[in-house]
Amino acid sequence: MSGIRDMYNDGLVNIVQGVSYPNQNFSHFRAADIWLTASDSTQYLNDGWLGRYLADENPSYPQGYPNSQEPDRSQ
Repeated sequence: MSGIRDMYNDGLVNIVQGVSYPNQNFSHFRAADIWLTASDSTQYLNDGWLGRYLADENPSYPQGYPNSQEPDRSQ
């Protein structure tokens, strides 16, 4: 924790109290699902926020890759 303390003292880290979501059911596992999917507490999603973002940014991936414009992507 001394590394985080040093970052705090340098103004690089802060503490946010009371980060939550409405209508908690106090299940650790459901809370993790909500945070990782960025869903409402009443939604049940099968993919995470980052996966959805990447799918939106690259809708045809992995079909058609690698190609001459995107040579570094592989299936």
